[in-house]
Amino acid sequence: MQIDPIRLEEVSVLQELAKQTFAETFAHDNDPEELEAFFEEAYSLEVLTSELSDPNCQHYFLRIDHQIAGYLKLNQGSAQTEQELENAFEIQRIYLLQAYQGRGLGKVLFEFALEKAEQSSCDWV
Repeated sequence: MQIDPIRLEEVSVLQELAKQTFAETFAHDNDPEELEAFFEEAYSLEVLTSELSDPNCQHYFLRIDHQIAGYLKLNQGSAQTEQELENAFEIQRIYLLQAYQGRGLGKVLFEFALEKAEQSSCDWV
């Protein structure tokens, strides 16, 4: 098992993974047109490239046997989706491909995120 920062040149891999994991989780509750609109808003190459370039955003791939199983997105400072607390650390996304769910890997990513939060000396997670 390996957790690696996502590199800018991997943006298209992140885009496909983000769409697939979101669809696997939420497609049954959403209209296909609304889902596509969300993908264009949240997961366009422009948005993801901007996020990967932002030092306040951290993205990580979880790899199992060299295969990407999921990803994690962490935010600090101005990158946070909610600016309610100062010196806070946001865990915005933990997504796993359906084939890797039920193995405790979400917990692994969550604990990794908490370690990153501790390293950043934040007051809130």
